[in-house]
Amino acid sequence: RVGLEDLILQILILDLGSPVSFLAKAVNPPTELSVKNALQLLESLGAAEIDWDADSEDETSEFVAPTSLTALGYHLAALPVHARVGKMMIYGSLFGVFDSCLTIAAAMTCRNPFISSFDNRDAADEAKKTFAADDHLAILLAFHQWSQLKRTDGRKSRAFLRENYLSYQSLSNIVQLRNQLKRYMKDIGFVASSLEKDLIGGNELSLIRAVISAAMYPNVIVAPKKFSTTAGEVAFRGQKGEGYLHP
Repeated sequence: RVGLEDLILQILILDLGSPVSFLAKAVNPPTELSVKNALQLLESLGAAEIDWDADSEDETSEFVAPTSLTALGYHLAALPVHARVGKMMIYGSLFGVFDSCLTIAAAMTCRNPFISSFDNRDAADEAKKTFAADDHLAILLAFHQWSQLKRTDGRKSRAFLRENYLSYQSLSNIVQLRNQLKRYMKDIGFVASSLEKDLIGGNELSLIRAVISAAMYPNVIVAPKKFSTTAGEVAFRGQKGEGYLHP
């Protein structure tokens, strides 16, 4: 299955005409609301420019919304990933955290490498928290350490997997997908900076967090300054108002 926003990017880059008109010819066309939501998402990502005023100028009641790709949109249309993930990889290249963003992008598509069964769920959660409280960063740091151990000492790398409840198969899948994404990015002119460090420090993690937030916006929430450990007690702020974590 392909997201409607990804399909619209392909319609625009192939110059197949208005996405609204093109999709209306489908056997089971999407609803007008679905198309509007997809266009608004692409606009919020900076991938498309949309003339919403054309609908008010049109004498008919048909939904028109002439749409064109931005420079970012052209690059996103060439990548076989969700537009938000593509934007994260592009920003990662521009801000010098390309390799880390490639790893996170690959991990978003693959199965979670942290193994959590009913019997060891608490221990696995504690192991993940030793890397980072954030899921994306925890996987990134675990993958980074495993990769370094794998290159130097196979026995220690296997012990590392056991101690931290990590799946060798999932991490290997991330490696393969990461290499594929790297080739796609190279094809459109984005590569790792020569200044990019092999080690991931505090400054790099802050920058990676910023890149992820910029790419995923507006799908982000802001945690309160005083955070309770009990879910559901404090509100998080998002674009659509306040929200609460499920207990």
